[in-house]
Amino acid sequence: GLSENIFYTQFDYTKEFFSKDGKMYGSTYQVCPNGVIYNRSIAREVLGTDDPDEIHEMISDWDKWMDVAREMKMAGYYMTPSITCLEESGADVSMINEMISYGFTENITIWDVSDFYFTNTAFCTIGPQWFIDYCMYYGTDYPNSIASKGGWGLCELPGNTVSIWGGAWMFVSKKSDNKKTAVEILQTLTAEKTTMSYVIDYGFVPNNKSLLNNYAGDSSKDDSIIGGQNPYKIWYKELESWE
Repeated sequence: GLSENIFYTQFDYTKEFFSKDGKMYGSTYQVCPNGVIYNRSIAREVLGTDDPDEIHEMISDWDKWMDVAREMKMAGYYMTPSITCLEESGADVSMINEMISYGFTENITIWDVSDFYFTNTAFCTIGPQWFIDYCMYYGTDYPNSIASKGGWGLCELPGNTVSIWGGAWMFVSKKSDNKKTAVEILQTLTAEKTTMSYVIDYGFVPNNKSLLNNYAGDSSKDDSIIGGQNPYKIWYKELESWE
């Protein structure tokens, strides 16, 4: 019974994902675009800089990505600790196979890389905000962890790629015996700006264009894990390019 006009501030992909024949059947409070999360100390050592804009320029397409992977290999580092992050990035399968064949990546799952958060063995991984807050955050209580030193950086994916990892959609079941209340909850949690501002406190990016744009210009949203960068600038830029 909701008008789709109330979801006008949401990003289009979230509406299209849960639509059929032009009609929305579900809504989500979050967006999960991926970025390249890189080790700043390795970047300075091998590439001569850890500046996010400069790093992105060096990997601005997948050919350049492979060039940097070769540099990392020659310097004694993996490009990535896991093939799982590559699979989630939208990278071509043949390129992923090359990464494995040439030893540019460790061939382990993304959930088996806890050493990556403490040791300088691989240059970067790929993930969204929840990955930074729930996985890269791991070890901040340990003085020797990379996160505790603000040792990560963040930039966009190569090739103006936008890929999504995750998301949770809500819908009202036709079997619900209290549809009115269920609809009110769905609207409150996924379409009202005031409520959605709480999403950020739980490591998620709100599915609200104006709210995310505000966060992108808010220095209080800078993240110490990624060296004081504001990650919402990256997420907003990526999602806007996809609209």
